[in-house]
Amino acid sequence: MIIVDTMTIGGTEKLTAFLANRFAEKNHETSLLILKNDFSSLEWVKKEKITIHTAIRRFTFDPSYLLKIARTMKEINPDIVLCQGLFSYFSTKTAFCTSSKKYPIVLALHFTKEIRIKDKFFNTIYFTLLKSSPDNIITIYRNQMNYFSKKYGIPLSRFHCIHNGIDVKYFQNKNDTENNDFTIIHIGNIREEKDQMTLLKALKIFNNSFEKWRLIFCGRDLINKKNAFIKYLKNVDLISKVIFIDFVKDIRVLLKKSDVFILSSLSEALPVSALEAMAMSVPCILTNVGGCSDIITEGVNGFLVPAKNPELIAERLLFLAKNPHALKIMKQNAPLIVQQKFSLDYMVDKYINFFEKITKHKDKQHEYR
Repeated sequence: MIIVDTMTIGGTEKLTAFLANRFAEKNHETSLLILKNDFSSLEWVKKEKITIHTAIRRFTFDPSYLLKIARTMKEINPDIVLCQGLFSYFSTKTAFCTSSKKYPIVLALHFTKEIRIKDKFFNTIYFTLLKSSPDNIITIYRNQMNYFSKKYGIPLSRFHCIHNGIDVKYFQNKNDTENNDFTIIHIGNIREEKDQMTLLKALKIFNNSFEKWRLIFCGRDLINKKNAFIKYLKNVDLISKVIFIDFVKDIRVLLKKSDVFILSSLSEALPVSALEAMAMSVPCILTNVGGCSDIITEGVNGFLVPAKNPELIAERLLFLAKNPHALKIMKQNAPLIVQQKFSLDYMVDKYINFFEKITKHKDKQHEYR
């Protein structure tokens, strides 16, 4: 059973959908329990194979959703529960805090550095609960384990690293499109941690040396900042070069038209959007945060830059725009690491092997009672 905070448009939610689908395809009975009222990514879920449940709060402090969680889990009686995020984990633990029935619970962490004060406050509460429990924790890159272990005093033995993966067959279309303009793509919802203003400032610098370009900016505005971006672009006379798209069902359509993918984030875990871009032969410029260094080999399939450094982003863009042969080599290199280390099948096999170890350990404990 997978419990997820929300199924909004986002990397974690898309990953959850593909993970659930693949579990079901491998003949594991799979249920999905959603806790917040946004189901945009459900279109990725194969509903004929997966049972979908909801436990939605009617208002912020509505406790009735906890009863729905408990009732749903008792009905399904899962062998193992995967919580995709701290809120879903906290909710699941709270729903069963007074119950004698215990389920093996695994928490998957899809973030690293908290940016908002609200997140820092609640995460301190969540990790206090997590520290006192025996539950296993999945991280999606190795340094993430060390970070959380050191910050919250949780033994490293409870952490297990399983990298994100994508469906490489789905994203195997070769990018052989010739663009009249050098095309940059950014895929990410507008949030504080994405720091898209740094990207826009980098484009202003880049435009001083190279004018034949365009940006495809794909992502929903979650913090009412898009108008500020548009105002900035108008002020620097770049608005005609930027295309804003809230959502596209098949991201391959946009990736096929792109020369380079950029994230200017302050915080990332292991961005699924970057893996999808690389699988489609689009090299990446990523900030050196989270697990981005796990997927970028400097100068081979992309570049890493420090956060809050628009000057270096502009410099890397200029290099690729003015060196088409180097760009072509990077496009050829981009899919290789995804195929080798970040495929969906590889990820799912690791999850299943890990879950089987946990359930076997649980069965042995019952034998000794």
